[in-house]
Amino acid sequence: MREVVLLHPPSTYSGGANPFSLMPVGIFSLAARLLEEGFDVEIVNVPLEAQLAGARYADVVKRLEAEVYAISLNWFVHADGALETAKLIKMINPSAKIVVGGLTAAVFAEEVAGSGYVDAVVLGEGEEALVKYVKYAVRGSQPPDWRGLYAKVGRRWVRGGLAEPPPLERVRYAEGFRAMRHAREYLKTGILGFVPAQQPHFWFAVARGCLFDCIYCGGSREGYRFAMGRASVAVRDPAAVAEEMAQLSEAGLRIARLTHDPQMLGDRWWRRLFEEVRGRGLDLKLYWESHRLPAPHLVREASRTFAALDVAVSPETASEEVRFRAKRYFTNDALVKALDALKGAGALVELFFLLGLPGETVETARLIPRFASKLVEERGYAAVYPLIPYTIDPNCPMALHPERYGVRLIFRSLKDYARAARGRKTEDFIGHETRELSRRQIAALIEELNGELSKIPQSEAATLKLEFEEKP
Repeated sequence: MREVVLLHPPSTYSGGANPFSLMPVGIFSLAARLLEEGFDVEIVNVPLEAQLAGARYADVVKRLEAEVYAISLNWFVHADGALETAKLIKMINPSAKIVVGGLTAAVFAEEVAGSGYVDAVVLGEGEEALVKYVKYAVRGSQPPDWRGLYAKVGRRWVRGGLAEPPPLERVRYAEGFRAMRHAREYLKTGILGFVPAQQPHFWFAVARGCLFDCIYCGGSREGYRFAMGRASVAVRDPAAVAEEMAQLSEAGLRIARLTHDPQMLGDRWWRRLFEEVRGRGLDLKLYWESHRLPAPHLVREASRTFAALDVAVSPETASEEVRFRAKRYFTNDALVKALDALKGAGALVELFFLLGLPGETVETARLIPRFASKLVEERGYAAVYPLIPYTIDPNCPMALHPERYGVRLIFRSLKDYARAARGRKTEDFIGHETRELSRRQIAALIEELNGELSKIPQSEAATLKLEFEEKP
């Protein structure tokens, strides 16, 4: 029997849904911290294990034995799966302690605690709080306080409040990766599960928090502060990040994905990271999501350092007014010029749009396909993606201040998000309305516009994407 099993649940136990096998990278830092304290720890990705074994999710969970089960509820897509996993564990192992943590768990801590299947909820960034609880549950060590935890102590619940976020100098990820079952297979795993042709990839945590306040993002400065208690962005040492890339390269890593836009962290930071990568002689590809527009000098230096580049840019809308209201401050002309500046830089550029922002009307939404076509026309290195139904983050500024942004919330509870995880229709995933668009209109427009976007020729960019993900 393990002392601690860190569990990544499926999005839902209902059949046919996206398993969402990609894990929040914080699971690895939690494992590393527990290992540092001498605990026997294993990370188990339930949907991945079920896929590899050809088994049901429940069968994977039933075979586990641990004193403490720590279940990830970072992303709201796991709202159903996380609590169903806790329920199943309590049925088969009533004496086990169950801890749930992550952004969504912290936002809905009262609901998680009230489920009847959970013994503690981690509040805020979890490394120290989880160690504190495991010491209490496994070793009988009474903590000096319950900061960072909402825990059942005897017959009563004690809420200790948000913990002080840890200094990032102490945070490690690669050490935790070694505690994962089927770790090498996980390097070939994404949202949809294990893909044998996928080149091994990993998300590298380069910072926590954010400098910016995009109104629809739960990782925004305000959203992250609300859920995790970190007031602004904290940045990791570039040398530590490069060293983790080197360690995972020994396990076959080929694609490094960054959790934050390196441009946001400053020229000095990313230049140092690239120097550290070159100094270690690493042969990797690089992916990042650009918060604003990628600077040409950053892309040039990245192309000197990495074998291939994939940069995501999110205009979100064809309307500059709507984009500015969402606190994404660049014009359409600036976007076009940025794309032209990347020509010949050896980078694939992926473009993403979103429907449901305040101010977006039926008329402005219908400008997206034409605008997207203009962006990729004669730019074989640029690709536009279909609209994915946007489910409002429960801690994004739009959700925290709906009146300010002209939003009516439909999803207000963890149960609402759990219901969405079991959804099948586009409308099932839409958790808000704006003054301009109803839930039904947003869903209908997504389907209409995706039909138009699918007609845009982009075979050259599709080939580049396939080569980036699958070519050694």
